[in-house]
Amino acid sequence: MPGCCCVPWQVTTATVIASYESLREYLPCAPGGRKASHETVSKVMLCLRLSTWMVLVEHRRDPVTGYIKASRYAVRSEPISFVQACREDKEYLLQFERALEHSAANVRQLARCILDEAMVNEDLECLSEEVNDRIGALWEKAHGRDTDNSNEPPSSGGFPVDNIAAAHSDDPKPSPPFPGTVRTVQNKVLNKLHTYTYCTD
Repeated sequence: MPGCCCVPWQVTTATVIASYESLREYLPCAPGGRKASHETVSKVMLCLRLSTWMVLVEHRRDPVTGYIKASRYAVRSEPISFVQACREDKEYLLQFERALEHSAANVRQLARCILDEAMVNEDLECLSEEVNDRIGALWEKAHGRDTDNSNEPPSSGGFPVDNIAAAHSDDPKPSPPFPGTVRTVQNKVLNKLHTYTYCTD
């Protein structure tokens, strides 16, 4: 393309075939620990695709059931640029849509960092207008999520966000004045009612 600064990538790739079940053995949370969950494997593969270390080539399906048995990936010897990934992998930008809605904060953060760096350091004019529009929309989506919640305190799920007073229900409360306080205690076992009056002295 005339005037385009993009150069053909010369990164060597190797093709591997792997299934989520086989990858679970290599991605435990601790050495010698149990197998990683499918969610962990999915998160790792998504991060590798976002960072351009690998690209999905095809899915291998069971001819009878149609379920995915394994997938074939092209693993690069080093990552490529954002622009090159957009041109080489037709599904590359789809991964950002998945990542920006991911439940894991570190996956969302990685997607935002890659988009920010691409907007500053990459020559996006090498790409088509349609792709540039999608990148712009993804960038706005990435930062719009933080902007919308910037004035709200983080919620742990135990209390509503708009009920700040309820979040401090464990704070110590002042006790009532000691003189003249009357407490009534019901003994449920004996079914009797006792009244205690504190003396002022």
